Amino acid sequence: MKIATLAFAGSESSLGLTIVSDAVHREFPEAEIKWATEPSIAKEADYLFVSLYWWKDVFELVRYLATFGIDPRKKKPTIIIGGMAVVNPRPIKGYFHYCVIGDGEEVIVPLLKRIEAGEPVDDLVGVWNETSCEHANKEILEPICHIDLRTNKTTRIEIARGCKQMCDFCQLAWSKPYRELGYEQINHLLVTAKTKNVALFCPDTWSHSQAEKILARAAQLGKNNTGTDVRLDMLDKISTANAMRFGLEGFSEKTRRRFRKVKSNADFQRLFVRMASDVKTPKGKSLTTATMYMIGDLPGEGQADVDEFWQQMIEIDRQLKQKFTLFLSVSSFTPSPFTPMWCCPINLEIPFKAMLDKNRPRLEHIVIASRGAVRKPAPRLCQMMTIRGDERLSRVIFWLATKAWSVIESTKPEDGEIVKSACKAAGYDWTDLVREYDHDEMPPWGHIRTFSDAWRTRAW
Repeated sequence: MKIATLAFAGSESSLGLTIVSDAVHREFPEAEIKWATEPSIAKEADYLFVSLYWWKDVFELVRYLATFGIDPRKKKPTIIIGGMAVVNPRPIKGYFHYCVIGDGEEVIVPLLKRIEAGEPVDDLVGVWNETSCEHANKEILEPICHIDLRTNKTTRIEIARGCKQMCDFCQLAWSKPYRELGYEQINHLLVTAKTKNVALFCPDTWSHSQAEKILARAAQLGKNNTGTDVRLDMLDKISTANAMRFGLEGFSEKTRRRFRKVKSNADFQRLFVRMASDVKTPKGKSLTTATMYMIGDLPGEGQADVDEFWQQMIEIDRQLKQKFTLFLSVSSFTPSPFTPMWCCPINLEIPFKAMLDKNRPRLEHIVIASRGAVRKPAPRLCQMMTIRGDERLSRVIFWLATKAWSVIESTKPEDGEIVKSACKAAGYDWTDLVREYDHDEMPPWGHIRTFSDAWRTRAW
């Protein structure tokens, strides 16, 4: 059995595919598994495993198959896709043979056994079909070290999966149950890790029930933890950190209260000042930088909400006595599957940069460097194709991926009209990609059952 593995985003490295490959090796020790570093490896394989994490990976897959002459109709190789970006695989129907929904290592072995035996797979948990499907979840996490070659050989250690916080915009928390790796297993992985850099990997490190003990042990072993994401409202527990990256998301107190995080402006001020003044690096120095993630166009937020945020930054600046650099990383809102916000609309024409710059203050102590932005209409429409689209858009995705790649990444506002026209030519109403949905409407992935279907009954 020859298996090729493929991931995009500029690297062959993928924790998910490593875990899946290990599961296959345990059951099929004779299997030959290789990264598809060359197209010939994929073309000669019996199976091609593809990890699709970002929305653009969906277009990357279609372009890859077309560029290197891999025809899914020939079933050689058999293409098995999985990842967060293909909860709804309908828009690329015809470009894969099987789609794994959920934790791949739980699904891959029974799926391969059925395929090898020529047996049907429609009743397998975690294998997508058009009428009914159950999200697969591995009950117990397995201890594994994964060397990530992208960042100076960092050992990634998954300490938890899922998230306790259940933020209304986050697909991960609503699709997967929360599970932890025990301290003794994590300690063993830290002790045996061959690199100085380790990434204690999970959506929220400080949600782990033994986070303080784990991080102290990593420091004791001289390991540099590069997994720096943390919730700002966990800062009362934290006294030492290599670096800080946190998501505030909402610009206003009203919005954050709905997300159940940093609920008041007073908390935001206090916690930010504590981070800049009291949290120390392992060498005992004060932090001088942090990255803060914001969603630039959340439903209901506008100029007044952005101005409220700037007022909080003015108040924080008055309380600081030292220079501090804040990297403000802005992203676009996505009404993600399995979240209470799946049915929310998108405003393609929101003038977010103008809103952000209108009353932007010049601060005495804090330097704010903006990163990212709300994406332009063309890439936003392309992203929503992968979420809300159906089979009618497969031709559009093929055309964009093979003939009009620049449109997918376009920063030109007018290129949105090209995508709209392509949708219209395929018989698809492009407004369905961005409009507000009634909560009782059935989304294209609505037949998939998750560990908790609470998102179905909670209108945002």
